[in-house]
Amino acid sequence: MKARCERAGGSLSVEAVKPQGMKLTLNIPLHDTKDRTRGEKL
Repeated sequence: MKARCERAGGSLSVEAVKPQGMKLTLNIPLHDTKDRTRGEKL
């Protein structure tokens, strides 16, 4: 997941949350993906 976020220009952080959990913080930039998909919109 972290590698995918970084390839998209974002970031991912994982934190342990007590008592039994995990907190994922995901930041992905919202931009036009036209250049990355050979002219096709996602």
